[in-house]
Amino acid sequence: MRYSRAPMPLPDSGMEADVFSNAKITSDLQIPANFIKNKSTPTPKPVNTNKGLPLPTNDHITSLLVPSDNDVPSYVQPFIYTLLRESDGGAKTSIALSSAHKDQKVIGDHYAYNPVAIYEIIIRNIGICKLDDEDIVFDKGNVSLVQGQGLVTVEVSNNNDDIFIDSQIGIRDVYDIKGSNSKCFGVQLNNNRRWIIYTDYMSINVQRNSNNGMFQLSFNGNNGVIQLFPDTNEYNSLLSLDFNTICSVLKLGNYVQKMTISTSSESKDILQFNYHLKYQDKEALIFLLPHHLIDLKMSCLKKTKLQLYSTVYGTMEGFYTSGKASFDYSRQKDDLSSYDILSDKKDSVFHIKINYLLDNLPSIREILINNDFQQCMNNLEHESNLDSMYFSGKVFNKYAWLLYVSAELLHDNELSEQLFTKISECLEKFIQNQQILPLLYDTKWGGIISSGDMNQDFGNSMYNDHHFHYGYFVLTFAILGWYKPDWFAQNKFYSDLLLRDYCNIDGTDDKFVKFRNFNWFEGHSWANGVWPSLDGRDQESSSEDYNSVYAMFLYGSATKNYKMQQIAKLQLNIMKRSNNLYFLYKDKDFNNEVSINEMKKNKVCGIFFQNKIDYATYFGLNTEYIHMIHFIPGTFISRYIRDNDFVTEEWNQKLKNINIDNNGWNGLLKLNKALISPDPIDFFKDVHFNKSNLDNGQSQTLSLVLAILWNT
Repeated sequence: MRYSRAPMPLPDSGMEADVFSNAKITSDLQIPANFIKNKSTPTPKPVNTNKGLPLPTNDHITSLLVPSDNDVPSYVQPFIYTLLRESDGGAKTSIALSSAHKDQKVIGDHYAYNPVAIYEIIIRNIGICKLDDEDIVFDKGNVSLVQGQGLVTVEVSNNNDDIFIDSQIGIRDVYDIKGSNSKCFGVQLNNNRRWIIYTDYMSINVQRNSNNGMFQLSFNGNNGVIQLFPDTNEYNSLLSLDFNTICSVLKLGNYVQKMTISTSSESKDILQFNYHLKYQDKEALIFLLPHHLIDLKMSCLKKTKLQLYSTVYGTMEGFYTSGKASFDYSRQKDDLSSYDILSDKKDSVFHIKINYLLDNLPSIREILINNDFQQCMNNLEHESNLDSMYFSGKVFNKYAWLLYVSAELLHDNELSEQLFTKISECLEKFIQNQQILPLLYDTKWGGIISSGDMNQDFGNSMYNDHHFHYGYFVLTFAILGWYKPDWFAQNKFYSDLLLRDYCNIDGTDDKFVKFRNFNWFEGHSWANGVWPSLDGRDQESSSEDYNSVYAMFLYGSATKNYKMQQIAKLQLNIMKRSNNLYFLYKDKDFNNEVSINEMKKNKVCGIFFQNKIDYATYFGLNTEYIHMIHFIPGTFISRYIRDNDFVTEEWNQKLKNINIDNNGWNGLLKLNKALISPDPIDFFKDVHFNKSNLDNGQSQTLSLVLAILWNT
């Protein structure tokens, strides 16, 4: 029996300059009836918002939406915001500000973090707050929470009372900036930290507490702005400058209200941050992270001498913008077309080296047919029938790769049909949503979650790890859709639904938040969902992050969805930079401030939080766990992200003396080593291979194929 790989109908393949414009996953945005159930979910009811669905569950503002007995901060680099109650159980009517400082890092034996709940500045009496997108809307105004904003700005309106600024630490001194006519002050805290405080259209009254000697500033006026900036430079303090100079340096009066993303009219490979400024005809101050600087186009920015320290990314550089920042990924090294293994052009990394695979064809065929194929036929139903979307997805994806190798390398139609039939039959219970823990649409936040409790399946029902879990299914459906378009057309609603949940690209889709997990500013995803966490969101597996985006890249190929694939390409380009700065550490980076230097000797971050780096995993401290969780699952795209320098250093410094057998981590270690050495080829060629040396989502066949391709 022959199979067809005719092109799928295009959801939307328009060629607008901006690939984000009118981007769609599907035209059918309805939630299937069997995913809507009258069932109580463990997700908490969002607080501080009147906005309807959907809501961000893995974002920098999620902490402000999650109910908590403590005041949980929101990390909006380079600032830390915390909403405070005026009394126990009362409404939140104050906002606390902090900034990160290198000299106050807490360094432990395997972790480094910034102290939390140190409120350098507290703005009080601004009214009960609600969140609206990325704005905190108070009774007396609002504060925009835009990543990379240069100034903290409170837009005051309808104020008929005083707004106060003081400090948990205590304001020891207040300095009237020369020439400011009492519109701009410098304050020095008891710990010697300094802030610049400016207002326009409001009056400032400086008051001193006679009991403790500390100062408080009160602001009066119906409308206006209050702006704040941490003066962190010890040697060139802004407090020594006159008002006109400070105004010019900080661009006081102007500020970023919102940021959106697009691609440039010059090229679909140029990503733009579009800043909506209060005054579009004037410049405003922004800060960018280290990975931004690699691809930054300076044509629309001016470099400043200002720097602020982020919580976990190192030093942020200041720039003046008139409304945009652009990043160019059009270089040849960023061309991901060779990683599109499903392309009809057959010019991928799989096809251009296929002769090397043909030289090893007898071994590949024998292993696939006698080992992996038999396991699929005998065990798939049992292996996949689990109460875990994560482990089930890994198993389906493992066997989908066998189908790809069988169809594209062996050209064995009978074998391929048997694999497809088995995989699709076992998938049917998931497609019909009849697995052990069916999925359901959560009406509190707006997303597809497990019907299990919050402790099952790694907290899927609390929006943990959706990109990890669902990415394996989307990648499986991409391969099945490439192989059997007719079947795919009838069943893709399921994979569309999962993709809409974790990486929605459609601005018209009112059922799911856009880009639930991926953060375009920080350059990677966050895995932790709607839990209160003093250290913010976190991510343990950077590799399953980019695997989920590679899944969308191949899904775009299978569906001939140009925009989807180009968006995924941009994400992968960015992740190559961010991963190799914040998650994977090379020796040459030891002398800069990209991350916390004390952690770099470990070669990988471990668990990466918004406020902490912890060389650990949630399931143990074994070295192989900590390192291979940043490699798993090991696919074609691993070669793009993990460069030879890093893999060599990691192997020689941390992994080469690990000797484990009868252990799935062993297979991952060997496959990772194959990126730099041909030695693992013989390991995976063994026809008497011990299957206990494979991760449950890893096949001997694909591991051998990758090891051969990576060493030719």
